[in-house]
Amino acid sequence: MLHLNSVAKLSLCQVALTTLLVAQLPITRGDIVVLRVGDATLPLSSAAQATFVDEYTQTGVLVQSIPVPTVVNGINLPCTNSGTSTSEGHLNVSPDGSFFTFGGYSAAPGTAGITSSASITVPRVIARVDNLGYVDTSTSINNAFSAGNIRSVATDNGVQFWASGSNSGVQYSTYFTSTSTSASTGLPTNLRDLGIYNGQLYCSSGSGAFQGVCSVGIGLPTAPTTITLLPGFPTVAGAQSTYDWFFSDPNTCYVTSDSAIGGGIQKWTFLAGTWTLAYTLVPTGTLTRYLSGMVQNGVVTLYATTTQTSANTIVSVVDAGVGSTFTVIASAVPNTVLRGIRIAGPRGYVSYSGTGSPTTFGIPTIYTLGGLPNIGNPSFALASGNMPAFSIGFMVIGLGNLFTSGITIVGAATTALLYVNPIASTNLLITDATGAATIAFGLPLLPGFVGIQLGAQTIVLDPLLPDPLPLGTSNGIQIMIGQ
Repeated sequence: MLHLNSVAKLSLCQVALTTLLVAQLPITRGDIVVLRVGDATLPLSSAAQATFVDEYTQTGVLVQSIPVPTVVNGINLPCTNSGTSTSEGHLNVSPDGSFFTFGGYSAAPGTAGITSSASITVPRVIARVDNLGYVDTSTSINNAFSAGNIRSVATDNGVQFWASGSNSGVQYSTYFTSTSTSASTGLPTNLRDLGIYNGQLYCSSGSGAFQGVCSVGIGLPTAPTTITLLPGFPTVAGAQSTYDWFFSDPNTCYVTSDSAIGGGIQKWTFLAGTWTLAYTLVPTGTLTRYLSGMVQNGVVTLYATTTQTSANTIVSVVDAGVGSTFTVIASAVPNTVLRGIRIAGPRGYVSYSGTGSPTTFGIPTIYTLGGLPNIGNPSFALASGNMPAFSIGFMVIGLGNLFTSGITIVGAATTALLYVNPIASTNLLITDATGAATIAFGLPLLPGFVGIQLGAQTIVLDPLLPDPLPLGTSNGIQIMIGQ
């Protein structure tokens, strides 16, 4: 009997995928990707339904629908979802934007009672869709989530996976396997959505004393570890019904709840070691379960799917505070429902914020050279200009978003405002004869860099200024590192 090692198996898998799967269009960065359950031919029921990955532009134009296998196709298993189980169908995207993941059942459409089926006979499937549109359903779990839902799957690299459901806690699995191991211990075992933010695995729960967003151990655990509710979230059973979540920054988390009281998109903020509910955004006539978002120039835009059980909608809202207005972007057709939602991985971009303060030469400028700030671009650079020749200055760089209002620099002119805070690095500038200076900022081909936001600003010393601290400043530049 011939035995293949793991490398040979992986090679055969790649060949099988290449020959058996029909390529879709590449998924465009910045588009909305949503999981759709149902093909519109029959009313949704508790039986298995065909599943699709739909791509929309941010204005609601349908770009493509990627079908998920409904029969065995080479190494790929069928992957379907219950039409009426609202907690199924969470969609995730890996931190580098390379893979979308979700869970389902290895059952043909129309199969009755899939949520109560035994996983040894109806394996729970881990579906992975790359950003070229290829669907891979070769990974499954036959030893967990038995007689229950698989609800969410997260991955950091498309090879290792974490899954959650209505029982079994967090399960850890690897590509092209059929079993999993436990990555959590103790309560809760009934979980909803998993995801990765800043290298940490999080989950959500509405079970017992775990009513909100929880951390799963430290980092990305592969062995049993404790699930811990983030401090400040409710511990009283039934306090709220938490589903999805989106961190806009380490101290701000948006959380969806479909609870009749207090439901909507909740904004939680972290201060002095505790998370506090700031306010809740509620669309007219409905609530939301699945959520994604993006941050540009400090402005948070949220995208969500609503709670109707059929023909629901995708809505968006710019967080401008209490009473922010929702916009309907797209609607599902009857006998289908839109569930998990994510924004396709970040693309590199550059934008500007604030105003500069002049030296005796003029207002310093800051700009980029060498193309977009995408990983694998060794030519990317930050540059400054419109400064006195052969002068000394600094370029300050910080992680995260620029401050939109600026911070006064004590001793400098009142127009000299600092937009980068906290400052991660300060780089010395010595201008040339034209009053310009450049800092090489080549970006290595490291997927972990994708999605990192940087702010930068130029500060110039000009002894001819009358201020005690004779500084001129540029406006701020916001950089998103993309692929």
